[in-house]
Amino acid sequence: MSKSLDTIIKANKDDLIDEATLELTHLKWLNALFTAIRHDMTDGMGFQAKTLAEIGQYLTENLSYDKELELDELKQDNK
Repeated sequence: MSKSLDTIIKANKDDLIDEATLELTHLKWLNALFTAIRHDMTDGMGFQAKTLAEIGQYLTENLSYDKELELDELKQDNK
């Protein structure tokens, strides 16, 4: 394999690792959020559940929007 091809493959792997790491971080955020909602509903009488759910909605809408833009860009590059 040529040195430039090795560089491209490594860059692509690095990008995939970065993306997977970011997605894992987002999933950890959502897990923490839903855990907090569950605890608030059972132990805290639900006083914060509505606000926590609004945060979850905001995060998922924004993360989905970002992913849709990325997917559209990849589709355009693939044409």
